[in-house]
Amino acid sequence: MALEIIKSIIEAENKAEEIHQNALKEADTIRLNADAEALEILSKIKKNAKSEEKTLVEKAVSETQLQVKEILDAAKEKCDEIKNSSELKMENALKAVIGKVVGEDGNS
Repeated sequence: MALEIIKSIIEAENKAEEIHQNALKEADTIRLNADAEALEILSKIKKNAKSEEKTLVEKAVSETQLQVKEILDAAKEKCDEIKNSSELKMENALKAVIGKVVGEDGNS
């Protein structure tokens, strides 16, 4: 009877060791799977961030182009005003010079 008790104790110890080894293997598998899943998630996050960055840059460039066009249009309008004003002033100055040289009535 004592021999049977010792055998059952040894079997229980062997079974416990087998369970322990299986648990260690399963833990390693879980850890490796978690590492792989973490890398996959990180890769997806980086890809999404890159895509979002591209979208934001395109939007910023588009909005900036609109502002640049508005600024250029306003500058062109102001340049046209200055040009027209300068032409008018030049005409008046030319008339004044001609008036002084030729005379106001057109006779020299």
